[in-house]
Amino acid sequence: MRISEWHTLVAALQSAFVAGFIYTFSTYANALQHEFGFDEHDKQTIGIAGPMCNFLTWTIGFFMDATSVPFCTVLGGVIVFVSFGLFGAIALGHIVVGHPVAAFFVLCAAGNYGASILISATFTVLTKNFGPDKRPAVLSMGKMWVGVSSGVITTIFLGLFPTHDEKSPDRLYFLYVLAIVGGVIAICVAPFMRPLDPNRPEVDHRFAIPMSERLPIIFAVSGLAIALTGGSLFVMKAAVDHPIFVIVYSVVLILVALAPIIVVMPVCSPAPTPEAVSLELVSGEKLHTEAPHRSSTQKLHTDAIIVARRSPWETGPGGMIRRAEFYMLWFCTFNLQSGGLFLTANLASMCQSRGGVGSVKVDGAMAMTVFACTQGVARLLTGSLSSKLVENNLPRTFGFPILMAIMAVGHLVLCLPGHLALYFGTGLCAIAFGAVFPLLIMSVGEVFGQARISSNYMIFSGTPGACGTLIFAKFVAIQFYNMHAGEDKKCHGDICYRDSHIAIAATQCVGVVIGILFALRTGVVYRALAGRS
Repeated sequence: MRISEWHTLVAALQSAFVAGFIYTFSTYANALQHEFGFDEHDKQTIGIAGPMCNFLTWTIGFFMDATSVPFCTVLGGVIVFVSFGLFGAIALGHIVVGHPVAAFFVLCAAGNYGASILISATFTVLTKNFGPDKRPAVLSMGKMWVGVSSGVITTIFLGLFPTHDEKSPDRLYFLYVLAIVGGVIAICVAPFMRPLDPNRPEVDHRFAIPMSERLPIIFAVSGLAIALTGGSLFVMKAAVDHPIFVIVYSVVLILVALAPIIVVMPVCSPAPTPEAVSLELVSGEKLHTEAPHRSSTQKLHTDAIIVARRSPWETGPGGMIRRAEFYMLWFCTFNLQSGGLFLTANLASMCQSRGGVGSVKVDGAMAMTVFACTQGVARLLTGSLSSKLVENNLPRTFGFPILMAIMAVGHLVLCLPGHLALYFGTGLCAIAFGAVFPLLIMSVGEVFGQARISSNYMIFSGTPGACGTLIFAKFVAIQFYNMHAGEDKKCHGDICYRDSHIAIAATQCVGVVIGILFALRTGVVYRALAGRS
C-alpha cells in the first residue's frame, strides 16, 4: 500500500494521543502517596520529574535527524511501555525497591522522555507532509490531542474499572493501562510515521471520505473529544448510581479516540477497470482522483515556487542559536509555559487555600476541568486564528505578545477573591498556555525552516517549560506561600498565591514588549514566504 499524507495524519494523531499520557500523574498521585506513606514533598518530587526531564529532550531532535522517524516512534513506544510498566509493578508491590521515591522519579522522567520522542515524531511528520494551506489546522489538531488525551484515558479507565476513592490502590493499575495502550499504539502506527517525498507522484487512493471533508471531520471529532472530556466530571459523579451509563460513556470515548481512522477508509466499490475509464473519457466526464494531474512543467513550476518561498533564515540549531530572534522566541515560550505550568503544579493547593467571598467552597476538580477543556479548545483553534494574521499580511509571530497579554490578565484576575475569579482567571491562563504549543511549532517551522524541524523544535519544546517549572511553579510559589503561612505551616485565604500571580503577570508584561520586537523582526521572513519584497 502506498502511504499518503492522510495515513500519516491519522497515525500522528494516535501518536499525539499517547504522548499526552505524561499529564496523567494527578490520576494516580494520591493513591501512590497513600500506598507508600509519602509526604507532600515526596509526591511533588516525583511529579516534577517529567518537567525536569525536559532539560534533556533537546537531544531527541538530533537523534531523530540521525536515524529515522519510524525508528524513533518505535523507540518512544518501547520507552513508554517499559517506564510505565515498571512504575506500575513497583507501585503495586510486584517489584520491591529500596528507594521508591528515587525509582519513581527516574521512571516518571523516562516516561516523559519517551512521550517527548513521540511528540517530536508527530510534529515532524505533520509539518513536512502538509502544505501551508493545511499545516496550521493539522498541527493544531495534533497539539489538541496531546492536551486532551490525559482526560480521555483517565475517563475511560475510571469508567471501565471504577475506583471512586482516589487513594485506592486499585487506581495504580492505571499505570499498566498506560503502558499497554501507549506501547501498542506507538508501535502499530510507526510504519506510517514517515515524512513523504514532496515530489511523490499523484495517486488515487480512493478514500470513502472526499478530500474537502476530511479535515472538517477530524476537527469535529477533536471538538467532540474536548466536550466529552469536560462532561466526564459530571459523569463520574453519577458512577455510583448509574454504572452502566458510565461504561457506555467510556466506550463512546474509545470510539471517538479511534474515529480519525475513518478518513482513510477505502471505498467499498472496486477500482474502475480500464474499459470503464475509457468510457468515462469518451463521455467527457472526468474520473475522480485524489488530486488533479499536473504536467511536468506545472510540477517544476510549483516546486520552484516552494523553493523560492523557503525561509531566508532556514538553518539548524547551530545557526539558530546565533540569532537574537532565537532568544526572543525562547523567552516568549518560557513566559507562556511558565504561566500555565504554575497552575498545573499548584491549582489543587490554590483551591484548598482559597476562601472566597462568603466562604464559597472552590471545587478543585471543576477548576482542573476548566483548565483542561479551555486549553484544549485553544490548541484546536490556534492554527486557523493565527492564519488570520498571515492573511492580513502580519507575521504569525504576533500571536506571542497577544497570548502573553492574555496570560497577564489571567493571573491578575486570579489575584481577585472568590471562586468565580479563580475559574475565570484559570480559563484565561489556559487559553494562552494551550495556544502556545501549536503556535510554537508553526512559528519554528516558518521562521527557521523545516529542514531541521525536529532538532529546532525540541529545543523550544522542553527547556523553557523546565526552567519555568523550577522558577515559578516551585521556588516562587513556595517562597510566597511560606511568607503567608500560619503556625500550622499552611496558608489560608486568597493571599497565599497573590504575590506569585503578580510576579508572573509582571514577567508577562516584559514578554509582551519582547514579543512585539520579535514579531517585527520576523516580518522579513513572512514577506519572503508570501512572495512579497
